Amino acid sequence: MDRRDLDDAATLMTLLHRGGGASSVRAMLSGWDMLQADIPSREQIETAASILVGSGFAEVDAPGRMLLTERGREVRRSVAEGAGMRSMPGAIRGMLAQCLLSRAPLALPPSVVDAALEDYRDSVRRRADRARNGRAWPRWWLPTWQSRLDGVRRAIEQLRDACAVDGDSRRASTADWLEGLFADVAGADALRRRAREALALYSGGTGSFQDVGSAAMAGAVDALYASLRAASRRLW
Repeated sequence: MDRRDLDDAATLMTLLHRGGGASSVRAMLSGWDMLQADIPSREQIETAASILVGSGFAEVDAPGRMLLTERGREVRRSVAEGAGMRSMPGAIRGMLAQCLLSRAPLALPPSVVDAALEDYRDSVRRRADRARNGRAWPRWWLPTWQSRLDGVRRAIEQLRDACAVDGDSRRASTADWLEGLFADVAGADALRRRAREALALYSGGTGSFQDVGSAAMAGAVDALYASLRAASRRLW
């Protein structure tokens, strides 16, 4: 299973109502944008939904609406205690990675999903217009390239701490390389290029992040991946 598809499935599962009610695509988009710092495509939503439905964690209730099955609610309940909204996708992804997953032949109605995506993009544009006109929503909601860079640097520090705990000299060298890569970033375009370069660490090779040992290292590797993925995207 592709890691990005698994990330998207975990994000979708986080956003579905754990109490049993159905969730619409439109209602989930702001949460998806918050968790992944990006607006998903229809293909991403369909792929994530097909994994959850095919694996028995969710079902389609009506066009553009989904709900968790009892199996899905059990997974949500098992990670809900002590897990904040932002940390929940990582916990769910870890559980999904241990399951035998399959994909259902699922196609969400383009008219419903595309309309939801366009409506959400319009709301994002309106917020951006308010920001330019001095009537901004709270700044914590609007990501900037500097805030994403800060997130990457915090994740690198977390990786360095995990290397010290594990005595992992190979990944400590990788942390040094990452620190240099993100030491002098001039703007959003440079940040995206360097984040995409750093994401190659998840493809294998010396010092890569394909295999992790301790829980501390696994958490650091996941946090770094999330911050790099966010930094590799355009803001709007």
